[in-house]
Amino acid sequence: MRRESRFKLSSALRPGTERSFEGNEERMSAAAGEFKRIRVAVVGTGEFGRNHARVYRELDGVELVGVFDKNPESAAAVAAEFRR
Repeated sequence: MRRESRFKLSSALRPGTERSFEGNEERMSAAAGEFKRIRVAVVGTGEFGRNHARVYRELDGVELVGVFDKNPESAAAVAAEFRR
């Protein structure tokens, strides 16, 4: 049984709405330009943390700047393993 929504969706924009999106693509591409790298850090070196570090290493435009864990030896090992 489908439940009726309290909210009505409309495909038409309200007057003035289109201006809020104008030029957004240019600002987005300037912020994520091909020469700008995004700096990330991983917190936790469990299974998910190691996977995040691996994926960040493989992505273009991403710089893995730190790996943190309660166990400093584990953090150092994961950082060394996924260092570029």
